[in-house]
Amino acid sequence: MKHDIVTYKKKSLSFRTMIMVAASSAMICQAGCSNKTVLWHDAAHYPHGYIHADQVPFARASALLSPAPSPGSPQDNIDKETMRKVQATASPARRNIAAHDAVLGPPAAPAAFECAMGISFDPEKAPHLTRLLARALPDVETVQKSIKVEGRFRARPYVAMNFQPCVDGSALAKTSSYPSGHAAIGWAWALVLAEMVPDRAETILQRGIDYGNSRVICGFHYPTDVQAGRLLGSAVVSLWHATKPFQKEYEKSKQEINTLRNKSPSPEYCKKDIEILNYERSDISHQ
Repeated sequence: MKHDIVTYKKKSLSFRTMIMVAASSAMICQAGCSNKTVLWHDAAHYPHGYIHADQVPFARASALLSPAPSPGSPQDNIDKETMRKVQATASPARRNIAAHDAVLGPPAAPAAFECAMGISFDPEKAPHLTRLLARALPDVETVQKSIKVEGRFRARPYVAMNFQPCVDGSALAKTSSYPSGHAAIGWAWALVLAEMVPDRAETILQRGIDYGNSRVICGFHYPTDVQAGRLLGSAVVSLWHATKPFQKEYEKSKQEINTLRNKSPSPEYCKKDIEILNYERSDISHQ
């Protein structure tokens, strides 16, 4: 795949650390890639979410999800057994896709869905879409805080089971595995993009499932974490549709996608990646 893998070395409990890393990368590119549009210059200018906790008091993960499985519980044991199987069977090629999926900070991250959409994703040509998808990060953080930070702590698989994750895990080692924020964001993206491109909805939603499964393959989350993340992603999208700013940006984003579909077909690497995903696909979250 064409994206560079970002390794996060900051120690933080929130996605804002990842946002700052992504913003710093944009600034570096601005210095050496003068022909590129920078959609935001730093963390302070990063797009705010559509959801505000004080306006939507029911937007709390603790109201939607059960607590994280306790160590040694039947569900915890099932999760660990699935993790062992996945770590033993995932191919290097599938691990590489999972490593690229670990890059969370837009504007680059949504390109994980370009093959499913049948376009070449270009933030410069789709600024409204880029900003819309970027808002999933702070909104997932808003919704998940009540359980991710304040709920029962669950050590991440690579920490509890002592193996090497697909990318540097030092930034996440002391953060809770449950629920998966990555899976929530990827599923929110998939739901919205499937609405915008209905003729490719099935493929887009499947990529959203693969995106969450990449977290298990990487070793950052258990299947239960990913399941919970998808529920959060669905909740975020439901809340989005109730806000006028989202509705306006949604319509502009659809127009940008239609333009990209007419002028920017999916890149060459897509055929290979789709073959890898189709060949190794397993419903990890239901094992």
